[in-house]
Amino acid sequence: IDAQPGEPPVLELGAPDELTQPDVAVETAAPFVSGDEALAEDTMLATIPEGVEPELLEIFLEEANEVLATIGEAGEACQNNPDDQASQTVIRRGFHTLKGSGRMVGLTDLGETAWRLEQLMNSWLAEKKPASGDLLRLIGRAREVFQSWVDALQAGQSVALPVSALLVMVD
Repeated sequence: IDAQPGEPPVLELGAPDELTQPDVAVETAAPFVSGDEALAEDTMLATIPEGVEPELLEIFLEEANEVLATIGEAGEACQNNPDDQASQTVIRRGFHTLKGSGRMVGLTDLGETAWRLEQLMNSWLAEKKPASGDLLRLIGRAREVFQSWVDALQAGQSVALPVSALLVMVD
């Protein structure tokens, strides 16, 4: 692993069609790049915020892994039954939890990204629409990005994430 002196190693995740497995480990998802290279490719550099309490971060990461697994299970349930409003609600609640917990530990960008997905699910549920293939692909992609984020934080690494591309999909 090569990194610039004084800088943490950075991982970069590719565009949505480059990730083919839903639970790709961050360590194998993409080559290492410097922070400047990663940011130049329209990604967001996600790192552990300064001053975060290690115990709170550990609790957040454990909860985030559980929430992401639950979102995955609810997404599969919607795949099998697109009219399953209860599973759509579980997905919305998962993004709500990531939003609040992420903000609590100082992961503002993670919290804001989760908030945007929560808002999407709120409007989807308000209209009582069945889960479309496009919605389920977006949820799956969001889950991949959040899981990579959590994995990198657990490993103490910085990671360049395609958050902008994800948010374009939300809009």
